[in-house]
Amino acid sequence: MAQSTSFNERASIQERRTGNFVNNETSSFKSIASTFKLLIFPYWKSEDKYVAGFLLSLVVALNFGYVYAHVLLNQWSGSFYNALQNLDVSEFNSLVIKFVFYIAFIIITFLAKAYIEDFLSFKWRSWMTRKFIERWFADKAFYRSLQQEGGTDNPDQRISQDISNFTGSILNFATSILSSVVNLVTFSFILWALSPEFSIPLNEDSALSIPGYMLWVTIIYCLVATYIVFKIGKPLIKLDFISETKEANFRYSLMRIVERRDEVALLNGEKQEKKQLDSKFQEIKENYLKKLVRFIYINTAQNLFSNASSVFPLLAAAPAFFSGAITLGTLMQLSSAFNYVQSSLMLFADRYQSLAAISAMANRLKQLHQSTEAQKTLPAINLTIDDSQLEVNNLTIYKPNQTTPLLKISFFLKEGQRLMIQGRSGLGKTTLIKTIAGIWPHASGAITRPEFIDIMPQKPYFPICSLREAILYENNDLHITDKAIITALESLGLSHLAHDLDLSADWNAKLSLGEQQRLSIIRIIIKKPKWLILDEPTASLDKENQIKTIQTLFKSLPETAILTISHSDCLAAYHDAVLSL
Repeated sequence: MAQSTSFNERASIQERRTGNFVNNETSSFKSIASTFKLLIFPYWKSEDKYVAGFLLSLVVALNFGYVYAHVLLNQWSGSFYNALQNLDVSEFNSLVIKFVFYIAFIIITFLAKAYIEDFLSFKWRSWMTRKFIERWFADKAFYRSLQQEGGTDNPDQRISQDISNFTGSILNFATSILSSVVNLVTFSFILWALSPEFSIPLNEDSALSIPGYMLWVTIIYCLVATYIVFKIGKPLIKLDFISETKEANFRYSLMRIVERRDEVALLNGEKQEKKQLDSKFQEIKENYLKKLVRFIYINTAQNLFSNASSVFPLLAAAPAFFSGAITLGTLMQLSSAFNYVQSSLMLFADRYQSLAAISAMANRLKQLHQSTEAQKTLPAINLTIDDSQLEVNNLTIYKPNQTTPLLKISFFLKEGQRLMIQGRSGLGKTTLIKTIAGIWPHASGAITRPEFIDIMPQKPYFPICSLREAILYENNDLHITDKAIITALESLGLSHLAHDLDLSADWNAKLSLGEQQRLSIIRIIIKKPKWLILDEPTASLDKENQIKTIQTLFKSLPETAILTISHSDCLAAYHDAVLSL
């Protein structure tokens, strides 16, 4: 059978690939341009662009309203503290009423902005998820992309979780940047206008006058703080990327145990599985501790500058206050304006952890996007479409990234003929089927085949749905009556399932392998394809049921050309020819 890469081997390859990727791609924000090109711009140019643009315009308008309300609140604070200083009770009472209205306006604006932003984020996620799924399924990229060296780990998590987190984080960060820019411009003017002139004596007769010095103090303060936080936080991008990979691999291991619980229980494999899970969780723990140390450094710096910002502007403006150049109200306005400008300039520093997470998510999504594109460049077999024959001519099949042939074969099958191929396990018989199907790229030679060939895989597959939907699966567009389904069930000894057509279940877990194989045969009988490939179609049945099943199938498909891969000698008599490898 085909040689597949084990999970541990795949994880090992992914570890090497992740290390290279992290070192090359996530050391800084150099990949921002490609992030915009691949992940952001497409939605805003899509069929949703008008609705998305309208919602974004509302968010922008509400942002301006939110900032304007804080400008009013800043002006209010000057008047409020002056009223306190002047012991003006009437003005004080009037300002308290204004304060209530300002706060109500701020709350309503904030809630409306948050609601529309979340709604827009979900619309973006819906569009992006649909496009990624389409790309993932196109040209069987979900399979072929794994044939590249290293493949792409955990595409399920990238589509379900990373897209959701990415769209929400990017939109929130973008609106935060907008608010910060508006705040910065608005309150910079306020800082400049309110700042008293600051003079530095040069000699007895002259001095250097610095207008708007509080603005310059704020800028210098923020530049120093931002540099320190970025210097400390740089390793977080790499750690976040690795964390996503480790967490995904741990979840995948748990999923495999759930899926193969019968085999694990019967083999008494609990000890080995626990050992592997402990090992993978230990990797999560080690990376988490590295992140935790980095968080402590960053949070220490952020808290230091955040707490200092509540006192720093008062200290900087205190000389002007004590000299009588400014009033208490002006001092408080300067302090408030300082904090708005400071929070705007330090947006990137304050949100460095979020930026690191966004960068890691963006890189994982770009990886998936690039992987589905890269599979198109995998080697392609010389394929000719001819609905009258299936010919494999001098076909050589290889394992991934190896030059030693796995299998060399030639054969010919005409309409209505039946050919059986036999051979020991490991020769590549299943890989031969994958090559004919066009999903195995590591091969050379020529194949002439019909455009449509139905294939029954060696391992039966049924989605979690009703039994009727599981039987029809790829035939849902055919109008098949329940009577036809029940007749087919009875013909293969599955009449006990006739009453379960509306029952939804995990049929791969609920049914025995023998029942699953016969159910797969029923799919074929219902569809009646012209060309059919069977991979070990009766391997889980006893000899008597093998013969009965193959007789029923061939009797139901008298004109179908069939290629069968099987170890069972009892099936040979029902074929026109047998090719032994």
